[in-house]
Amino acid sequence: MTSHGSCAATQLARLGRSGVPGADPAQWHTMTALSTEEPLWSDPEHVVTLSPSTLQMLTDCPLRWLLERHGGSDARDVRSTVGSLLHALVSDSGKTEGQLINDLEKVWEDLPFEAKWYSDNELSRHREMLETFTRWRTDSRTQLTEIATEIDVDGVIVEPGPDGPGVQVRGRLDRLERDQAGRLVVVDLKTGKSPVTKDDAQKHAQLATYQLAVAAGLLPHGDEPGGGRLVYLGKAGAAGATEREQDPMTPDTRTDWLGTVAAAAAATAGPQFAARVNDGCANCPVRSSCPAQAVGERP
Repeated sequence: MTSHGSCAATQLARLGRSGVPGADPAQWHTMTALSTEEPLWSDPEHVVTLSPSTLQMLTDCPLRWLLERHGGSDARDVRSTVGSLLHALVSDSGKTEGQLINDLEKVWEDLPFEAKWYSDNELSRHREMLETFTRWRTDSRTQLTEIATEIDVDGVIVEPGPDGPGVQVRGRLDRLERDQAGRLVVVDLKTGKSPVTKDDAQKHAQLATYQLAVAAGLLPHGDEPGGGRLVYLGKAGAAGATEREQDPMTPDTRTDWLGTVAAAAAATAGPQFAARVNDGCANCPVRSSCPAQAVGERP
């Protein structure tokens, strides 16, 4: 060992004895043995249950799916609570903008914000989102007719077989609409400020999964998909909410998407889970454990 190497080893040992994270070589992932190389499941009749949002996560980054599924994020934080609150409010089709804002303000003081300035800022932002939503709801009535809101979706869209596991989709769709051609349009309301690109909307796994559910007859209102829409309430322009559309599913695109779903379900077996850099990395709750991120790198 060179003098520099010896000095480095001495310093690492000193830091390790002091409990500095990462100083002990036993913590280095290249120095530890794999706990197992066995898959999480291997039964040929296995059925994987996925929500449409989970499928989106598996498509974007399998490692994030694994870490979040096993306790890597706190689903009870205030952002999740506020997001659920807004979705619950807008599901009531009979309420006006003023009534929705009044309902929001009634419960706002009970939310666990750590600072008043942040609470005030978020309240203002969510008032604006309710205004954006009611405007979108009014303006879109020339194209769409509301069928239902907060619709539970639950059923098998891929049967298990020799080529892979079955897939059961389970989730809750924000809005189901009918277009002028009588087809069913799935609508997902987003509170974020960063819309996906128009091209990415065509490849959006969450919308596609809901379209697959429609085509599979899992909703009692019909089985002809009329496309999907992402409505960004947190990104409003002069024309109102920012929208991204996914084309209606055809027999060919349905076959392609079923293949994508089957591949994503098969990936849940592991034992390897890829870390993929994508647009969601900046807000990923488990990025500190991700080898694809500088903050998550280990010696």
